[in-house]
Amino acid sequence: MKEHALQTQLNQSLRFTSSLGVNVAIHDEKYGFWLGSAGFSDINATKNIENNQSFYIYSITKTFVSICLLRLAENGLLSLEDAVNKWLPKISFPDSVTIRRLLKKG
Repeated sequence: MKEHALQTQLNQSLRFTSSLGVNVAIHDEKYGFWLGSAGFSDINATKNIENNQSFYIYSITKTFVSICLLRLAENGLLSLEDAVNKWLPKISFPDSVTIRRLLKKG
């Protein structure tokens, strides 16, 4: 039931934007995950977007990652002063490189 309501809202949301299509993933602790898509994957509006379709979002990923890191810090799950190596041990950064330092490089 909720899935139908979410999909209806998603379909209607495209009317208010200039987007061809959109994919959405929602997680709720009570209801679990919901994946939805609406619109088209090509400019000729011949192919529907699928739930597992990839999008090229380029540099905007920095904004998403920054927001996620700040929310994790806000919730006490990491510190901006943590060395990057603490969380990404397979990538070799000097110990002086902290999450805060990387966030300032954007």
